[in-house]
Amino acid sequence: MPKIHQLKTNLQKAYEKTGLSEAANRKRSIAKFAQTFGLIYFRSVNATTTDISVIRGSTSSLDQQDANICIGTHDGYDMVFVERVATSSFGDYPTLRHRWHIMEFDLHSHSSLPFMFIGTRQQSRTYYANLFSNHREVRHIDPALYATDQKNFGSYYTLIASPAEQIVLTQLLTQPVTTAMAKNQLPFAVEIYGDSLYVITEATQTSVQSLTKMLHYGLWLAKHIDANIQ
Repeated sequence: MPKIHQLKTNLQKAYEKTGLSEAANRKRSIAKFAQTFGLIYFRSVNATTTDISVIRGSTSSLDQQDANICIGTHDGYDMVFVERVATSSFGDYPTLRHRWHIMEFDLHSHSSLPFMFIGTRQQSRTYYANLFSNHREVRHIDPALYATDQKNFGSYYTLIASPAEQIVLTQLLTQPVTTAMAKNQLPFAVEIYGDSLYVITEATQTSVQSLTKMLHYGLWLAKHIDANIQ
């Protein structure tokens, strides 16, 4: 066993030296994504000594570590991407360690939208316990109230918002939007609050293609929100 352990250690060092480690591959892919779309890339940002705002939202935690940050403008929208490692814990629920990919888009037409969250199967009970604790006004909303394709949309997505925001939810979850979301079932949760749209996914893979898909999804929703929510 010691020989096997030593071999594993030596191989890991070799991978890191040649830039083939998992972390190096993630960094390379994200930097290439930034270059492709004309974004500024930072390996890391010290939030206490920089004017660059930190992405907040429901993925935040006291121990979060943000890296591989991309900042810029694309298709008329200011946006930020970050790879975040954070712990999710609440009461007796299991404590979980996550690696998130998060894109934040600054909306054009709104500055005080109510909190709304469209979750996928990636979010845990611990995650939702924290979310409900931080936003006491929200509840689970039946997706069938908005989706024509109730079976596919409701079985894949979880809708959380204040029951008082029926008009805003109706403007957000139009038939074309819910139909497209039900059809594609992409692993992207959506958080809307204030003047920001967040697209969130567990970082199971990191490639220029996956980040590009995330970017296009966020832009599609941001444009829809600006055009349809009054």
